[in-house]
This record gives sequence, structure tokens and C-alpha cells, in this order.
Amino acid sequence: MTLARFEWRMHSLRQLLVLALLLFGVILANEVFASLRAVQLSYISLSEYHLREALEVPTAFAFFSLSTFACLHALQWFVDTKIQRRMRRK
Repeated sequence: MTLARFEWRMHSLRQLLVLALLLFGVILANEVFASLRAVQLSYISLSEYHLREALEVPTAFAFFSLSTFACLHALQWFVDTKIQRRMRRK
């Protein structure tokens, strides 16, 4: 493969990572709203569902997802830098 083709693929990967990050934000917001709604509805029932318990799962999801995105971004940045250096040498 040529360096120009690698550069184009890195651009596509960057766009895919941005899309994944946006989807993550939508999913996380939905889960937080659902958790808050569950806490609100638990006041009616006999067993109360505390806010801290409700937000544990979305928080864990956010931590692991953002850690994965950070690693993928660092890898993409490293490869893109290598491609740019090699293109400048040509």
C-alpha cells in the first residue's frame, strides 16, 4: 500500500472514532436518564433504589468506554504521525 492510501485510511479511522464517541454519548445519556427515572419511581415502591446504586453501571460503562477510546486515539495518533514523517521524507 502507498503512504497516501494509508493516510486516507487513517482519516476514515478518525471519522469512525468520532462517530463511536458520539454514539457513546447518546447511549450514556440514555442510561443516565433511565437510571434517574428508576430512582424517581422507586420512591413509590416499598424498596427504595438509591441514586448511587443507580449510577454505578453508567459510570462503569463510561470509564471503560472512554479508556478504550483513549487507547484507540493514541494508537491512531501514533500511526498517523509515522505516516506523516514518511511522507515528508519522500
